[in-house]
Amino acid sequence: MTDHDNDSPEYEVGYGKPPKSAQFKKGQSGNPNGRPPRSRAEEIDVSGLLDASVATTQNGKQVTMSTFEALFRRRLNAGLKGDFRALKWIARLFEEFSLLEPQPGINESPVVTIPKEMGADEFIEQAAASGMTWHEFSAYVIENRKEEGHDNAAP
Repeated sequence: MTDHDNDSPEYEVGYGKPPKSAQFKKGQSGNPNGRPPRSRAEEIDVSGLLDASVATTQNGKQVTMSTFEALFRRRLNAGLKGDFRALKWIARLFEEFSLLEPQPGINESPVVTIPKEMGADEFIEQAAASGMTWHEFSAYVIENRKEEGHDNAAP
């Protein structure tokens, strides 16, 4: 099958060989408008989202807290139930924000030491009442126990 309108008398029109009149002209794009631009994702204010208040239920009571606190509490509870990914997330968060580094000159360990005779609740109440940090209060309690002559000043 030949086309008489083409420049070359030997040009065959067929599959993959459109007539010359239907072919793109030299220097002309096959897509003159170009590809449409991608839709841009909205910018998200992550800090605003994490600071937003959410209502949750704790011990049967409605409580309002920040989104970050709710997220952190949920991950902490999952970690306590054995979810190692949640524990890894918490550990990374603590490491990134240096939350486990000891305070200089107070205690070289990021662990707070609570005497055996004093329960955790009692320790927290007394530390809060004293106005000291937990590390300062822990060092204070241990030092006082040494002065009183307790053999096992540190648990």
